[in-house]
Amino acid sequence: MSALRQRLKQPETWLSVLVLLVAGGALDALRPPENQLTASMYIAAVRAYQSTLRDIGAQWIRCRFQPTCSAYSIQAVQTHGIAQGLSMTVRRLVRCRPEVAPGTSDPVHDASLGVGGESGREADRHSGDNLATRARSGADEHQPHLAHSFL
Repeated sequence: MSALRQRLKQPETWLSVLVLLVAGGALDALRPPENQLTASMYIAAVRAYQSTLRDIGAQWIRCRFQPTCSAYSIQAVQTHGIAQGLSMTVRRLVRCRPEVAPGTSDPVHDASLGVGGESGREADRHSGDNLATRARSGADEHQPHLAHSFL
């Protein structure tokens, strides 16, 4: 057996490769968003999802936000870079609940200034207040609960 094959069978080799990839991704995240290789790869993966998998689940999944979470994620990563863009995407996915009316507008905004000049946390808190008010009033009582796509 060749030395290369023996080396590839050792877990330390794969662990080293993984550490190098993570370190490279972390360093790449420090670059401006338009120059990030990780952001470009992520956006390509989301676009592949949009063109293939999204159509498969369309009969069971209905997006509650506008733009859709996948479009929001692409915009956030293009605008803010991979690290902050993914963080914004995760916060958006966490806000998706049955109480959110389908078609609710939630555009990508500057992370330091939310909608109406609020900080991102204040905007999240207020959107939660609106959801709680809507739930108490029964505004979405007749809306069926539909699962939400992750992207």
